[in-house]
Amino acid sequence: MNVRVQIAGLKTKHDALNAVRFGADTIGLVVGVTHTSGDEVEPQLAREIFLSLPPFVCKTLITHYTSESKNIDLINTTKPTAVQLHSTDISVNSPPLLRVEACLSASPVD
Repeated sequence: MNVRVQIAGLKTKHDALNAVRFGADTIGLVVGVTHTSGDEVEPQLAREIFLSLPPFVCKTLITHYTSESKNIDLINTTKPTAVQLHSTDISVNSPPLLRVEACLSASPVD
């Protein structure tokens, strides 16, 4: 069994690149929360950080938004390779989640 490591809550390119240098497989950036959070970054900064990472690193958008349109906007802005949704309002088979998944798989990375 291979263990993969995600480091989340980073706020700078420097920290993200250091995490990768020390072995992180995934960098998770918190964008779009529904409460006060000290580790949230703006969507444009998340995009810049994701674009600075090597191609083999998984770029995970972490959000608390339950709105399909807000999540699709975040995906289109940040260009992640994965999305981590935190909410008790979303089930695995909900249509908005399936549409977000489809958007993510169809979204080209610049």
